[in-house]
Amino acid sequence: MVSEGFEIIMIGHAGHVEVEGTMGQAPDSMHLVETVEDVATIAVRNEERLGCVTQTTLSVDDTRDVMKALAARFPKIVLPKRDDICYATQNRQDAVKELAARCDLILVVGSPNSSNSNRLKEIAIKSGTPAYLIDGADGLAGSLALIALLSVAAVAGVENVGSAMAMTVSGAIVGFLIFNFPTPWNRKARTFMGDAGSTLLGFTIVWVTLGVSQGSERVVSPVVCLWFASIPIYDLLTCFVQRVLSGRSPFEPGRDHFHHKLERAGIGVRETLGILTGLQAIYAMIGIAAHSAGIPDVFMFAAWSVLGLTQHLIIVSISRFRARSLSSE
Repeated sequence: MVSEGFEIIMIGHAGHVEVEGTMGQAPDSMHLVETVEDVATIAVRNEERLGCVTQTTLSVDDTRDVMKALAARFPKIVLPKRDDICYATQNRQDAVKELAARCDLILVVGSPNSSNSNRLKEIAIKSGTPAYLIDGADGLAGSLALIALLSVAAVAGVENVGSAMAMTVSGAIVGFLIFNFPTPWNRKARTFMGDAGSTLLGFTIVWVTLGVSQGSERVVSPVVCLWFASIPIYDLLTCFVQRVLSGRSPFEPGRDHFHHKLERAGIGVRETLGILTGLQAIYAMIGIAAHSAGIPDVFMFAAWSVLGLTQHLIIVSISRFRARSLSSE
């Protein structure tokens, strides 16, 4: 439409990745509106040649009033066909409205940076039912990374460059955890680490451990460093093996990680966080103690491998024990 001389009005949420990508295709010929009030402020070059598109994840309800306002102000505007509306989004919103009339609480499982997830939460609250947005175990990746980095710093010493890097990143993680942990006083002050943040932490841990365990400045065995990040490594390998054995790609997403198994047993998010970080803290202390005692690498690697082979059974046993405890309460 832009090539035909049209200006495009896009209905969507500012900052959404789809909106930013679409607007970037023709920044001089596109306008963004989020609300009915925004329609009154649009300045266009030619009201006779206007088109309209919507963010694809918006529902019929989300766009109806804005489209009416656009049609009222710009009678010649070309509105999107109904087929362009995402009815999967509409169906979920309708389901939340129905649930809100029948439930005392609604939990929306989704990412904090998801437009759809936040909209479902808003709809439930507007319907008079308390709602919360949840996404996995808050603070898990940050807590495990913090343990690994502090462990590296503990064995490397304060004068080591890798140790200094580990302490610097640890300080940033502490700030993130303080801001992100689910507590009554910061429930609305939330940030989201996401896959990019988790990947950055993983890269940092690998970088730091390689720096302190390789080359002429080596101060700790690489086998000892394995103990500092045992839970994430065990989790990764367990998921890979289980997916391959079930005929799935080891790289496909799924809900078969350790924290998912604990949560499916009825264990709460905070308790799940406590269990996994507690196990990682124990394993890290074993690594530090082995380093101090000078235990040979061959024994430490054998012990780490055996522990990894039984880690799935450990998690399952904890899940079953806690599930029995909950059922007896």
